[in-house]
Amino acid sequence: MSTIGIEGMHFYAFHGVYLHEKQTGAHYTVDAYIDSDITKASESDHVADTINYEKVFALTEQIMNIPTNLIEKVCTDIIAAIEQNFENVAEIKVRVTKHSPPIKGRVEKVFVERTKVLK
Repeated sequence: MSTIGIEGMHFYAFHGVYLHEKQTGAHYTVDAYIDSDITKASESDHVADTINYEKVFALTEQIMNIPTNLIEKVCTDIIAAIEQNFENVAEIKVRVTKHSPPIKGRVEKVFVERTKVLK
């Protein structure tokens, strides 16, 4: 088993509980780690035999473009999209980070990280 990681996917999105978050948006970073058997890809040298980073980004971007109240839901939805679009995945871990959250006081970022074991 190997881990394929896609770190630092940047988005400007409109998630949040407060109206001003939904109107003005915020910066987000998403990291995804996918455990998969890459034996076939390492032998064939074909992208169709592995986790395609570009497709993971596109799926993540689609989810990030759907406004939600909580980044917990965003995280769960990204995991579900990856699970539905790739075979031979044993585990998926996703971290969604919200930069400069609207909290009284100085807070650089908050994040939700979720792991789903499939096999």
